[in-house]
Amino acid sequence: MGEREILDSWKEISAFLKRDVRTCRRWEKELALPVHRLHGTPKARVFAYKGEIERWLEEKIREHEVGESAARGNLKPWVVAAAALLFLGTAGFLAWRYVVHPPGPSPLGRPTIAVLDFENLSEDEGLDSWRSGLSELLITGLSQSRSITVLTREEADPILKKLGLADAKRYTAEDMARFAAERPITQIVTGSFLKAGNRIVITLTLVDPRTRNVITRADIECRDQDEIISKANDLTLLVKRDLNLTSEQLSADAEFYKRDEIATTSSSEAFKYYLEGRRLIGMLENQPSIVSMEKAVEIDPGFAMAYRAMAAAYKNLGDFGKALKYGRKALELSERLPEVERMLIEATNHSSLEDNAKSIGVLERLLSIYPENLMAHASLAIVTPDLDRSIALKEFVFQRKKTAMAAYNLTFSYMLKGLYQKAEDVCRVFLRDVEDNPVVRTVLSYTYLCRRQFDLAFAEAEKLSLPKPGNADYRSMLGDILLLKDDMTGAEKAYREVLEIDPVYGRECLCLVALARGKFREAAAQARQALAEAMGNRDNEKDAYRTLTAVLEKGGLYDEACRVWSRYLQVTAEARRTGGDSAPPYLPSQRRSDLFFIGRIQGEMGSFAEAQKTVEELKALAEKSVDPGELRYYEFVLGLVELGKKSPRKAADLFARACGRLPFEIFRLDYSGNHARFLDGLARALYESGELDKARLGYEKITLLTMGRLTHGDIYAKAYYMLGKIADRQGDKAEARSKYSRFLDLWKDADPGLPEVADARKRLAVH
Repeated sequence: MGEREILDSWKEISAFLKRDVRTCRRWEKELALPVHRLHGTPKARVFAYKGEIERWLEEKIREHEVGESAARGNLKPWVVAAAALLFLGTAGFLAWRYVVHPPGPSPLGRPTIAVLDFENLSEDEGLDSWRSGLSELLITGLSQSRSITVLTREEADPILKKLGLADAKRYTAEDMARFAAERPITQIVTGSFLKAGNRIVITLTLVDPRTRNVITRADIECRDQDEIISKANDLTLLVKRDLNLTSEQLSADAEFYKRDEIATTSSSEAFKYYLEGRRLIGMLENQPSIVSMEKAVEIDPGFAMAYRAMAAAYKNLGDFGKALKYGRKALELSERLPEVERMLIEATNHSSLEDNAKSIGVLERLLSIYPENLMAHASLAIVTPDLDRSIALKEFVFQRKKTAMAAYNLTFSYMLKGLYQKAEDVCRVFLRDVEDNPVVRTVLSYTYLCRRQFDLAFAEAEKLSLPKPGNADYRSMLGDILLLKDDMTGAEKAYREVLEIDPVYGRECLCLVALARGKFREAAAQARQALAEAMGNRDNEKDAYRTLTAVLEKGGLYDEACRVWSRYLQVTAEARRTGGDSAPPYLPSQRRSDLFFIGRIQGEMGSFAEAQKTVEELKALAEKSVDPGELRYYEFVLGLVELGKKSPRKAADLFARACGRLPFEIFRLDYSGNHARFLDGLARALYESGELDKARLGYEKITLLTMGRLTHGDIYAKAYYMLGKIADRQGDKAEARSKYSRFLDLWKDADPGLPEVADARKRLAVH
């Protein structure tokens, strides 16, 4: 729409409507005729858009079933004149219905506002990004108020989709009423913008959707796109002015509204990249999100919220060094931010350093001031050690914003609680009502795996893998499921396809098949080859050293495992020393993992003095944690020490406490899982103390694991051997024969000379 579509005075407006100026003024007051004033002041020059007036009249006719066919068309001036005459007959009723009243009280005791996309009235499609950009600016600004509840974009989008309005270019009064019926909304903000020459004129409308009354209509003129950002603060103040807030409420918000830049950037281009990055991170497209955020901070190096988003994306990818680097950068720049954003960045930096107690304190303080803030709910859900509370917080978030991230977070908490059906339901709701997101579909497959529904899991994995044959994660997922289905040949084939995409990762996957078949030598050979191929890539090298140590541990080669482990520690220390501000920090969780690793080896090889020192360090770390579940690592290693000292009863008590702190089994690509290891320790101790029935239950639990079987296929197979021995001792020859047969079938190609295989064959021969 060009400048010729603007009516620049009351005279032109009245001529267009073919009514006198007095009547047009009355229609503005009583019937919300869309007349605009720059800066919203009564004495300012008025103007109107022809298209808006035509649509306004079209709505009035449609709502009262007058001139239905004309209302659906693109009204021309002669149609407008004819409709205006018809309109006079219903003027009395319309004046009663649409007379402006102050907004009613919010059902929540405070204004609850939705900000919908603005309409682009220009012919310039290059301005389309401001349709959502303006709404995001206003959401950001209004969200800083301690007295207003504002729907986020993620909350509004599912409602718009449900109502068939997801692609609407503008919203009628009826649309807004339908929207408000879905949530307790007291006001809706929307509007339009028009490029007139070099100027951009923004029109904002504040509506009471229940009465369909226009509470406020205001116009602001911007010199260019960059000025839109600074003028958004003026628009925010205009909205607040008409919300009937008390002087106390306005005073509480004064600190923020002294600021000039809601988005903390003066660059419209940087802001557009930031919005795109936020959209991508909500879809769990972390790497593309980082690319967008990098462009944003390249344009504006002081863009704190973009750095915060980059930190979150890197954390999702497991790059904790860069996550901490960009989190610190955001914190350095946070003085430019309003209160909410400053507190969120502070909490995130505490959690990035795994100081969860401080993070929880900041987030709880934030929620006491801004109880509806979804980011604070989501962040607190991640750091709280109380699983029930975490689930409640994540449910609150998912109910209000149906993003892939919210679905992902909630499903894993459900699985940790053993609520696998609920996790499946969340995935299905998202895939049905929002979008077919690959990460959510992956999690759906995990819910099946945890319940041993392998065919359903495989069907979902195929849906993911076929469109992306070059994706190593999806190909490895097919191999995982085939391994769990006892199709070792199929699993190996799938893993060899991974090998072609990512040699290091592919060899680590092939180690899983070898261990599940009792082929420890082959597993060690694959791990050594992976290490050779990883040289030159520090991250891959660290992972390869760790994998080789684990394989050597499982093969009982403890001395060599210790030597490789020492090299792993040297490489990681060197990475921290030379990596600069992007170096991965040595976080408590990594320290605990390292201690648990070497503590197991020390316990198994009988180095009890060294193991005892490791135990004390594990205990000290656990006592500093807010999560009592961390004690399980200390208890497990101490249990190995007691078992090695021939005190199986003491060991069993320690292992039992450790197992009692385990969450339910979950399944994901970056989760190693310790259920098989912990249950094996307990069952071994019970067997050695002569408590055969309890030992049998422990080994049977191992045979029901999925992730535990995948990562500890050797423990899974030997559980059948031990069940055969228990049945032997209890005189159940048929059961013993069944378990020995199952074990020997799993390890039919095992390394020669394994004592368990020789013993099982000998025992089976006499049954």
